[in-house]
Amino acid sequence: MGLIALIGISMSADLKHVMYPGTNVDYFIVEDRCDGSSVENIKVNLIFGTPHLPPSKSASTTRASGQTTATSSSSSSGATKTFTSVNPVGAGYNKGMSVGLFNYGGSVLANAISGMKDLGTRWVRMDFPWSKMEPAGPGRYNTGAWDNAVRAAASGGMQILGIIDYSPDWSRPTGTNQFYPPTNMADYAAFCSYVVNRYSSMGVHAWEIWNEENGSTFWQPKPDPAVYTAMLAAAYQAIKRADPRAMVILGGMATFTDDGVNYNARTFLTRIYADGGRQYFDAVGFHPYVYPDMPGNADGNNWQQMFATTPSLRSIMTENGDESKRIWITEMGYPNFIGNPALTEQNQAITVQQAYRLQATYSWAGPLFWYTYRDGGNDPANQEDWFGLVRYDGTQKPAYKTYRSIPR
Repeated sequence: MGLIALIGISMSADLKHVMYPGTNVDYFIVEDRCDGSSVENIKVNLIFGTPHLPPSKSASTTRASGQTTATSSSSSSGATKTFTSVNPVGAGYNKGMSVGLFNYGGSVLANAISGMKDLGTRWVRMDFPWSKMEPAGPGRYNTGAWDNAVRAAASGGMQILGIIDYSPDWSRPTGTNQFYPPTNMADYAAFCSYVVNRYSSMGVHAWEIWNEENGSTFWQPKPDPAVYTAMLAAAYQAIKRADPRAMVILGGMATFTDDGVNYNARTFLTRIYADGGRQYFDAVGFHPYVYPDMPGNADGNNWQQMFATTPSLRSIMTENGDESKRIWITEMGYPNFIGNPALTEQNQAITVQQAYRLQATYSWAGPLFWYTYRDGGNDPANQEDWFGLVRYDGTQKPAYKTYRSIPR
């Protein structure tokens, strides 16, 4: 069993030891009176090494290393409970969903929130695309769909990881598309500041900077680590000024190979460190898709690149003094694509089970966001339509039940 220091817990506290089902990971439930009148449960979770502190009872300050000290209110005996955390928001919440809630409305949004609440989803990752939220020029904002989505997620008890991505027409060279970086990073930083100011008051305190910036699909004409690092620095500083408690995640890197255009995630992360980016993120985002392979196969696949290859993301982080930072798996998915007989609903369910069970054993892992809640369509020729836990007609796949069985 792993060890964790409980500082300032009174001797009268009730400490219960619980085994995380299906793994060799265990945690404690601490029951103690924090205000002399009510009992609060503080879950000290060895999966993350961080506690559940009631939001109304805690405050946090983020250091450059990404560590956070969270302190609860004093107990009736005057004792104070102090914890050091590398994951200042949503500590211990490992079940996430990557889903574009802002595209939903009315009953579709309500049904998605109801379904994810039933699944035990604690985090929702969604885009806050600059290209759609400030499309007509500086200071001309479009926020209605995002306001609705954030409020809906909050009503279901879910936290938001917001992706600040994609450039509006006016911010980039003529003739380019939204996947080109802006000409002036100050424009992007100004949008970050606006979005964070607006949504921190609605409970959003975690932000991811772009999406799969190491590949030419979402960073055109081709990825550039130096330019991305400049974006990361501008965004980080703007976000921390607007909301000092916010967490900034390095954009989820995809599983490309080094081919002269795209960068493998390990190469790209190495370049970010070389370009001085270390101080501008609190965690690393990664998308370890492995299908039709499985996460548990020890064959050097994309999942293994987080920790088992030479180098790995973890070894690169450690070499640069960032061993205390987490890797957030901000996308992971498996399509049951009828165009490929190997990609079955049963294998999708197995992947859900393996991914979350493995993630729960990694002390360095942040939340895992499954992509996605509902199929985008039912086109037999389009693999992208088939990643959901729920079919396009609203019925549940086997993976729905599997995800639901994963401890929160």
